[in-house]
Amino acid sequence: MGTEFGLVRPGCDPRILSALKNYLIHQKKEIWKLKKGLEAIWNYLKNWKNLLSHAIVGILILVVGLALPILPVYRIGILLLVVALNILRMRLSEKKEQELEA
Repeated sequence: MGTEFGLVRPGCDPRILSALKNYLIHQKKEIWKLKKGLEAIWNYLKNWKNLLSHAIVGILILVVGLALPILPVYRIGILLLVVALNILRMRLSEKKEQELEA
């Protein structure tokens, strides 16, 4: 009773320890997903063209948002469009580089 993790406690319910173990495993998986996502964003923004385009669009959204009140949905849409176009540009440039190397 209560011998998981090398613990021996009188009156400790093994179901509680099992639930705690499952919770910690789940949290570790979630942290791993977050880490991978942040690494992907960091790698994406390492490219100076991506960083520059996001900075320009961010400034434009800020200026337009202050001058003309637009819905946040449209701001998010513009940001997603910029990300999609940058991903497309990166893939095309990689494809051109591979063709030049071959």
